[in-house]
Amino acid sequence: MDTDRELLKVLLSRMHQHNKLDAKSLLNIFSEVNSDISIPVSIFKSTLSSMETLVYYLRKHKKFSNTNVASLLNRSEQTIWQAYKRSSAKQNKLLLTKSKFVIPLSLFSHSQSIMTTLILHLKTIYNLSNKEIAQELGTTPNSIAVIAKRTSALNKKKKKKKK
Repeated sequence: MDTDRELLKVLLSRMHQHNKLDAKSLLNIFSEVNSDISIPVSIFKSTLSSMETLVYYLRKHKKFSNTNVASLLNRSEQTIWQAYKRSSAKQNKLLLTKSKFVIPLSLFSHSQSIMTTLILHLKTIYNLSNKEIAQELGTTPNSIAVIAKRTSALNKKKKKKKK
């Protein structure tokens, strides 16, 4: 797995340098190859939690069942059902405008929280600052900084344990 990851990094780096492709173009190519569903970042500018927002979007706008959503997000069906029930009860409308940024759905299937995954993706792929991410998500830069700092600390702990 680490060898594949390194190979992908080299390939993406060469594509970036030789073909003058920016991160967004590379991500779009990856999404096409992976035939992954792209989630518009604009939907997260909501009063719902990030999990509720993603589940609501997948259920209401992509017409996936609870079982499909649970499988895609690597969560239990009960968790998905509860998130959808809460989001539906709040009667919130998602911002479905054309989004400048997208995130592959498959990234949300890891053990990190939805918001953590979203922030890390926006930082690493799009090189956005905390302030820019906060504007995209309708929150404060301090909130973004706290999540990024906690994630960084957790990642350092995990690397130490591996050694």
